[in-house]
Amino acid sequence: MRGQMKSQRGKSGAKKSAPKEQTPLPLMFNGAPTFDRLAEDFLSQRVPMMRKGSRAYYASKLKWWRAVLAEKPHPVAGDFVLAVVERMKEGAPGRLNEVTANQYLKAASAVFKHATQNYPLAVVRNPLAESKRWTFDERSLKPVALKDPEGTLPRLLAAMPDARARALLLVLRWQGLRIGEACGITWEAVRWGGGGSGGALAVLGQRDPDGSELTDPKAKASAATMPLHRDVVRALRAVRAADALADERGLSERRARFVFHYAARCWGCQNARPCGGRMCLDALMAICRAVAPEDFPVRAAGRGAKAWHVLRHTLGADLERRGVAMGVAQRVLRHASIGSTGAYFQKVRGAQLSTEDMAAAWGTNDSNGKTESAEGFAVGGPKSASQQGRGET
Repeated sequence: MRGQMKSQRGKSGAKKSAPKEQTPLPLMFNGAPTFDRLAEDFLSQRVPMMRKGSRAYYASKLKWWRAVLAEKPHPVAGDFVLAVVERMKEGAPGRLNEVTANQYLKAASAVFKHATQNYPLAVVRNPLAESKRWTFDERSLKPVALKDPEGTLPRLLAAMPDARARALLLVLRWQGLRIGEACGITWEAVRWGGGGSGGALAVLGQRDPDGSELTDPKAKASAATMPLHRDVVRALRAVRAADALADERGLSERRARFVFHYAARCWGCQNARPCGGRMCLDALMAICRAVAPEDFPVRAAGRGAKAWHVLRHTLGADLERRGVAMGVAQRVLRHASIGSTGAYFQKVRGAQLSTEDMAAAWGTNDSNGKTESAEGFAVGGPKSASQQGRGET
């Protein structure tokens, strides 16, 4: 009966309307593949082989590029640069800064690099090949840390709902972990020291707060075994003791395996039954923002993953303030590139100048004055006759 009614309705045409025709974007234009075609090839061939985080990274950026450049089948470098400049303006939706603008340009360049494997250079060229020319200067952007760590951290700890939340803040602050790395800590990775003090932590990977699988670390340099700060040791022991007292029957695999088994946003918070920060990161971030709103700003996306990075940046700022060598800071922060570490140092110490640079400034072919390194203080080269007759200026 129901089938007959459906067929009658379909024949009458009273309730049925023809689907709107959508004009597909051209795959080829003037004998060359369009940017939309190249982006589709990259997303279908290269991106599936990447890690989950990288897949989401490229998917979001290329979705924006394909929408912005829909009417430009063969964009040139200026089209890409002007697009990100418009989005860097005050009040622009999803406003970009110098770092995120470079990330969007890098994603577009990756599309063309992949295309050169499928098409001859005479057909496809990378308009962003001169990356240094089309790169925004990031040196003015210094990582944002807690403005008053000594005063703010105790207030944050006092506002946390339980021992686990306090331990999370301390791990991010004193170990410099990324939020995904903290969510991926298993009890097997925690190595307790003897005598009730000390210990070490093996950072083996990271976990998406919405998942229950431990994935690869962000980079090879991210995997490390590090000693634990004394406050972190005490906090983790408090969590372990609280778990021992709790009834562990019926726990999910994620809660039983991971130290910080938080979800990004739990079922209760989604259904007007807030967990108060005991089950999800969004509720914890809301507490942090209530205590220190200037240190944990609300992002355009509304999620707190980037805001948690403020605690990691605070450790980096400590290293810079105490005059720690940049190479040591790179190992502590586990940066794959020392350029990332340099963001903490560049604004204060300036660029590192080589002996060759200074020799060129002195008008000599060699250093003669034997400056030991760019990090050491230069001792001047030989004085000219005019300089020897007068004092230093």
